[in-house]
Amino acid sequence: MPREEESDFRRAAELQPRNVNIIYHLGMLCERQDRIREAMQFFNEAIEIDSKFAPVYHARGMIYDKQENYQASYIEFSKAIELDASSAVSYHNRACSLKNMGRYEEAVADFLRSLELDPSNPLTYANIAIVYRRLEKYETAIDYFTKEI
Repeated sequence: MPREEESDFRRAAELQPRNVNIIYHLGMLCERQDRIREAMQFFNEAIEIDSKFAPVYHARGMIYDKQENYQASYIEFSKAIELDASSAVSYHNRACSLKNMGRYEEAVADFLRSLELDPSNPLTYANIAIVYRRLEKYETAIDYFTKEI
């Protein structure tokens, strides 16, 4: 199915080469197949078409996160948030980048904002609990761990 899906998107891109959604989805297909360099080329092309398309910055942030390049992922998630401040996932992922860089207080703020936007994500509760534990705020960590359950 992925090859057929990719073939369909490539045909669509031939018909609509300036369609940011098509180019973005080609990048996502490549990313899922661990063709990272090609995915980044599609994401960069999507930004050239529409520099205000927030999902592409989020996708690049996820790639940088997998590569453990947390500063770059932080920058990409920040751009995604700048363009779409209603994305709980972007706040969550930027908080994870901050957590991985040891910037715990900033991570807490982003996790809390993510929970304001989506209070039903158990992963956010778990991650904020981990950060509070690292900050040695054990009671607060326990509170968030139990909310996650």
